[in-house]
Amino acid sequence: AQYQGIKELTACDRGLSICNYTVKKMAPLVVPNLLLHPLFKDNPMVSEEGFRFYAGVPIVDQDNWAIGTLCLLDYVPHYDFSEEMMFRIEAMVQLVMRQLEIRRIQVENQELTLKHQRLYDEFIGNKRAPPLKQVTMMFTDIQGSTALWEAFPESMNTAQALHDKVFRSALEEHYGYEVTTEGDAFEVAFHSPTDALACALRIQR
Repeated sequence: AQYQGIKELTACDRGLSICNYTVKKMAPLVVPNLLLHPLFKDNPMVSEEGFRFYAGVPIVDQDNWAIGTLCLLDYVPHYDFSEEMMFRIEAMVQLVMRQLEIRRIQVENQELTLKHQRLYDEFIGNKRAPPLKQVTMMFTDIQGSTALWEAFPESMNTAQALHDKVFRSALEEHYGYEVTTEGDAFEVAFHSPTDALACALRIQR
């Protein structure tokens, strides 16, 4: 149990904590005078630390587990603790639970994002390797390239360099594997017909 702003006390053993009873009861607990209560009068929190008043509400999660408490402690008894005051503590507990639930969702989303990223990385890693089981082959060359080379050798040199750059960019984008090339002809392999078709369409754009 954590206690802030109470002399030098910042924590105590759960077995000695008054909040332990609130957690076990799973219900709000109000003790106007701890020194007169048979369960708490000999508790070190009362006999040594000097607490006289306690009011606590359990923090119960969505699985119906009491994971802590929100409490008020004082060094003087309070016989005037009202239902309205208890309502305020319960309202604060609801705010605490809301923040805890937001944090839980954030953590789950982070874990889910990491899991998806690992699966994606594994998927991409497998697709970037040469296909072994299902293989789709694609063979390409520049139509009429022989005549074009004879007629426009300088222009074709530039054109083929651009062709090869575009081709290899599309090949990488769609996880193709370059088997071999000869002149302007490419022999490439894909993991699926869908990747091969997408690559062909990408090259022709």
